[in-house]
Amino acid sequence: MIAAVSIIPPPAGHKTRHPPWRPFVEARTFARSLGLATAGEWRVYANSGRSGLPPLPRDIPPSPSFVYRILGWVDWPDWLGENCRTVSRSARIRRRTHANQVRFIRDRKFVHGLHLVSRHDWMLYCLGARPDLPPKPRTIPDDPSAGTAYGGWFIHWADWLGLPEPPTGGSPWRPAGAAREFVHSLHLRSAAEWADYCAGRRPELPARPADIPASPAIAYARKGWTNWPDWLGYAKANGIRPRRPYAEAREFVRSLKLRSAKEWRDYARNGLPGLPPKPADIPSKVAECYRSSGWRGFNDWLGTTPSRRKTRLQPWRPFAEAREFIRSRDFRTQLAFRVWCRDGPKPIDIPMHPDQIYLDSGWAGWADWLGKARVRSGPGLTPWRPYGAARQFVSALGLRNKGEWIAYCAGQRPDLPPIPADIPSTPRRTYQNHGWLGWPHWLDNFRQRTLKPWRTFAEAREFVRERGFRTVAEFRTWSRSGKMPADIPTCPNHSYLDAGWINWTDWLGKDLSRGRGRRPKTQWRPFTGARAFALRLAVPSGEEWKAYCAGQRPDLPPIPADIPSNPQLVYAEQGWRNWYDWLGNPPKRTKPRDLPWRPFTEARSFVHSLHLQREAEWHAYMKGKRPDLPPPPADIPSYPTVLYRLKGWRGWRDWLGSSGSSAPISPPPRAAIMEPSCP
Repeated sequence: MIAAVSIIPPPAGHKTRHPPWRPFVEARTFARSLGLATAGEWRVYANSGRSGLPPLPRDIPPSPSFVYRILGWVDWPDWLGENCRTVSRSARIRRRTHANQVRFIRDRKFVHGLHLVSRHDWMLYCLGARPDLPPKPRTIPDDPSAGTAYGGWFIHWADWLGLPEPPTGGSPWRPAGAAREFVHSLHLRSAAEWADYCAGRRPELPARPADIPASPAIAYARKGWTNWPDWLGYAKANGIRPRRPYAEAREFVRSLKLRSAKEWRDYARNGLPGLPPKPADIPSKVAECYRSSGWRGFNDWLGTTPSRRKTRLQPWRPFAEAREFIRSRDFRTQLAFRVWCRDGPKPIDIPMHPDQIYLDSGWAGWADWLGKARVRSGPGLTPWRPYGAARQFVSALGLRNKGEWIAYCAGQRPDLPPIPADIPSTPRRTYQNHGWLGWPHWLDNFRQRTLKPWRTFAEAREFVRERGFRTVAEFRTWSRSGKMPADIPTCPNHSYLDAGWINWTDWLGKDLSRGRGRRPKTQWRPFTGARAFALRLAVPSGEEWKAYCAGQRPDLPPIPADIPSNPQLVYAEQGWRNWYDWLGNPPKRTKPRDLPWRPFTEARSFVHSLHLQREAEWHAYMKGKRPDLPPPPADIPSYPTVLYRLKGWRGWRDWLGSSGSSAPISPPPRAAIMEPSCP
């Protein structure tokens, strides 16, 4: 007798090219008999086989976690048996949950610093429409409320933006004292458990009342909020005492004779043999807790000195002797001293960081350490040389760029005379409001290209005008191409500053003013005529129009002088509508705010009537690249995976209706099926 074997039937209307999958229990028994240790070994075996093992049967899937996800699958240790060394699914979930929490807290802290006032402001910020704010890091998602963004740690938008959370029931918030008493009755132990409770992940506890905020630190910021232990009521139960002052805590830690920050972390985490346990009123993360209470680094906390070479046995040289030795080396700047410590033969008993080693032994600043009074001018000190005289001295050095100037100030140019004491090594800061015009002007390196003088201003201007440059960018490109004569400067606005220079318009012989307010509007071509010219160019976008105006489209005729490059400003009140109207491109599909999205079933029925086969065809249709089909309705989204994620979405085959069509999409080979990432 042959026992009947249950077979997993294929989906209705689905044409398979392989036998039905083996039942889960029998497939798992076969997998356990292979003796594989990890999920990676299983994938290698399923895709390319493995010597010494039988080939994978055709009725056992290479991605069992996907095929058997609702038919008995637990995790990889259960699938591979006792030899499996893969971390269990529960352990991975715990790690991922902790990582999501850390990411969420870090990103929310960054968003709070932006001081946005609404979700609309957040959308504008994500689109780059807030240039006054720092750019959004790529690790922060545009939609933090999505389930895959932070794994459920997102609570609501007020908490994300750092705004006072509005009551969900329309009533004012419960007073801080009464709200705290209710929270104490929940017996929560951390802020993470409070977040789980507010997100509805603690079904054994009563639901959060509508008049108790999910972000009490914001709602009660000036109305009784202290900290999380006080809010949750676990400070007294856990025996948490007030934090010990920094000086007393440092005195206790120094008595332990710890030698490094690593030893302190090990001691704070698990203790060290032979040492008393860490008191409860001394925090483990001392750098964060004492940042504004006297923290000066782990050397000060542990009573140690900065790390030194292991071969050094003698103590540091006394301060007076070390200073005398350094002064004899005649370093002119702190940078020169740093370079010598890194590359030169520094004695082992002289520290690289004297400002830390000799802090309490006579340290009086870098000028005293080096024996140079290179400080800003003041009462009783030598004033800086005037900008013109200082620049005359620097121009005679023949330096070519800022890097050579820094090397010269560091004493790395012995072929040049030392820098005088009345000339600063940071001229940009010293002469910022006293004549500073940039590094080329300071070094006078415009004349480094040639030994003969510049061509006279009138002759140079006439030569440049004959070239017919339309923009300053074209002139810059030509000057870098190597075709410009050596006696014409790259920066004429500096070289001819006192020899006839007026502006770039006069230099190029072109009217470069195309902005509103610099040229009368009556000189521009009428809007209808200008738009007709732009339509004939068939430029696809506003960016392409700017490139055309900059002369980067040699395949098109040059822009006439009476047509502006910024028509949105010139024709703002004379017929301008948008770039689509100016260039003749069809506008993008937009949905009015008061028009709701079509229900999922109705939208899917409409999509089925289009007879699309693949996701790529759907996106091409939504972009207007399928003129043979009716235009996309405004109430059907371009990305149904996002909008209908919790409203019936089952996949692209179900959305397009292609699973039962006459030409179904054949599934990929079994060997190409990869296991999807764990949720």
